[in-house]
Amino acid sequence: MLKEFKVNEFLSLRLEGDKTFIYVEGKRFDQCRFLLLDVSIEQARSFDEIESIDEAAEKLDRSLERGGGSRTIPPETEFWGHCSNLQVWYEHEYNTRLLHRNLAFPFLKRLADCGDPLAKKVFKEEIAKRLESGFLPVVLYLMKEKYLSYFTSEELFVLMTKYEIWQGVLTAMEAMSDDGDKFEAFYDLMFAIKGIPLMDAFSSRIETLFSDLLTVVESMAAGEAKDDAFSDLVSAIKGTEMMREKFTDLVVAVGNISDDRDKRYAFRDLVSAIKGTEMMREKFCDLLTVVEIISDSWEKRDAFFDLVSAIKETDVMREHFADLLVAVGNISDGWEKCNAFRDLMSAIEGTDVMGEKFCDLISFVETMLDGQDKRNAFRDLMFTIEGTNLKKKIKKKIETLFSNILSSVEAMPDTSNKVNAFSDLVSTIQGTAVMDIFSSRIDTTFSNVLNSVKGMPDGWDKFNILNDMQKFKKKEIIFQPAVKRKEIIFQLSEIRIPFSEFYNERSFKGSITSDEYKLFKEILKKEID
Repeated sequence: MLKEFKVNEFLSLRLEGDKTFIYVEGKRFDQCRFLLLDVSIEQARSFDEIESIDEAAEKLDRSLERGGGSRTIPPETEFWGHCSNLQVWYEHEYNTRLLHRNLAFPFLKRLADCGDPLAKKVFKEEIAKRLESGFLPVVLYLMKEKYLSYFTSEELFVLMTKYEIWQGVLTAMEAMSDDGDKFEAFYDLMFAIKGIPLMDAFSSRIETLFSDLLTVVESMAAGEAKDDAFSDLVSAIKGTEMMREKFTDLVVAVGNISDDRDKRYAFRDLVSAIKGTEMMREKFCDLLTVVEIISDSWEKRDAFFDLVSAIKETDVMREHFADLLVAVGNISDGWEKCNAFRDLMSAIEGTDVMGEKFCDLISFVETMLDGQDKRNAFRDLMFTIEGTNLKKKIKKKIETLFSNILSSVEAMPDTSNKVNAFSDLVSTIQGTAVMDIFSSRIDTTFSNVLNSVKGMPDGWDKFNILNDMQKFKKKEIIFQPAVKRKEIIFQLSEIRIPFSEFYNERSFKGSITSDEYKLFKEILKKEID
């Protein structure tokens, strides 16, 4: 049988089966009902110097929830116990001292939102009273659950200037023995008091708390817990003057992290905390120093990416571009160095900085890279400026750089590597004016390589290299003038392997004229071997 008890027009309780449910304006309220019977109001009155159910619960040292244990109270008795406590709570004008904080404030907020005039009247009054009580668990709960956000800035200013409240809170926090509780309390405190006079009044004590917690983080073992703790600590002081005052300590702490992965995660938190602020300009060199001391190339490149992304489209990018190029050059792994170089170019692509610093990028490729890394960087450079007028402005520099790279390819001793490098390099300039300028030299290089291949003993190495050359030249046909295409087709006939095994005639046919295709078919019929 359904039993229902109505406290008022907004608040009621129902016994449904063997469970009690609380309803606010006809809708079930899911806040934990077990809190109602942890300490009854009558029980609390039996303790001397107890001002709230919260303090009584601390005295009794009971679990807040007994949902997983065996039931010792008959369902109906429990139901009437809930009804009694809520009835007394209402009769005392929703005095939050008479219910556990985890229940009283969510209840009161829901009732106020539903239009209960009494709840609307006492909601902020109850928050202020409980803050003034100075009982730390309640104060921290109100801060953590953002109940201070319901006050206007003027109301909050008045509330926060009652320094005796916060003296007690800080004293209690300083005495905490559990580091986890102290971290959580500090985090909640900082978010509650940012931008108000309390920060100035207690700056020395708050800074000492911060330093103590930073020491705790530094002593933690590498892993997710350390990452989270550092992230929370940085977030707690983000946007405060303490961030500027303690930034050097944070940088040192990051630098002292032995694990490069943890170091990079902490570095990312630090960069994010000052992104878009004047501090980024002030502390940029400190941040770049952290990047430099990361030894793992993968983690270093990721940290570099985070830093470059944070200053994208800012004056800091222009001011420290040369420093960034030096940092790229200091990455030992060639692949990650090229990736970092690409990150830097992407960050300035389409901006005035690209035009201003492009010659610096070319000089970097010329002096700081070699081999495959240089060819990859050149490819990225060409791709980045595709469709811009930069090609015309720095045409000579591009030509000189290409010529130097081509010379290094021509001098490569290994024929197979030379073919691959040559193919990659030429594909970079296909369809550009550079291709036209160097076409004769490219053809000569191709012929020289081809002659070298012909002199190799028969076998799979020769077979594979010729196959690569054939594929390369097939692509070249598409980009060449009609007259030269016929020459290329004849040149291909010198490669003594069966073409029909490698050419897709349908795709090839679309790139040449019908006469050329007939010529190509004749070569196929010969099946030169």
